Amino acid sequence: MEPEGRICSSDSPREANLNETIAQAAAMYMGDRLTENIFINMGYGDTPSRVLNHLATIAETPISVVSLTGGVNYYLPNIRSNIFNARLYLYPAPLLVSSGEMCKAMRSEPPVQEIARMVRLATMTVVGIGGMNNDATIISNGILNPSDFLYLSMQGAVGDILTHFFDKDGNPIHSDIEERLLSTPLDTLKELNHVIGVSGGPGKVEAIRAALRGGYLDVLITDEETALQLTQENQ
Repeated sequence: MEPEGRICSSDSPREANLNETIAQAAAMYMGDRLTENIFINMGYGDTPSRVLNHLATIAETPISVVSLTGGVNYYLPNIRSNIFNARLYLYPAPLLVSSGEMCKAMRSEPPVQEIARMVRLATMTVVGIGGMNNDATIISNGILNPSDFLYLSMQGAVGDILTHFFDKDGNPIHSDIEERLLSTPLDTLKELNHVIGVSGGPGKVEAIRAALRGGYLDVLITDEETALQLTQENQ
């Protein structure tokens, strides 16, 4: 079992595609820990999606992957995946719905409840950590817009995990977005085994630090520069 709060770094912090570098490092880390009939929880976002595709390529036997959120696209094979050795168990729903009432109704549906039960049984969990930047995945894919980010920032948000936003100490930010979100709660995330955060870059340092303070991660896989900033500021 990995020590709580362990930080692993990739070797190329300034590569053009930092997400790809971190994802490759995460897949290697996880690949050494794969066991037969393993179930892995996978979060929403660009870096977790890349981790999934790399992992499904290197796995010798099929891995079972459970989605932590609604929204299907980021859990599917990408166009570069010639081999995708994974079974997917996905929330049959979008990430963000139009109203709290609709979200509550969808959560009560048996297929959604079944995925939520499977989440608690996984051996490893992978999540991305988003910063409050206009190039964030959930803005670029149209889930939220810059006005939503401004509103959340005014409430003290510094980042998100699974589109749950939190402040500099890792405390959740409560907003109407939460009521419409089909995503594994942060309280549940804290209860899961071997939670691996995959994120890096100067725009993510504050968010990663807050996620660590909130106790959401057991392992962080990041780039060397980000790891140095995090460790130096904690000395």
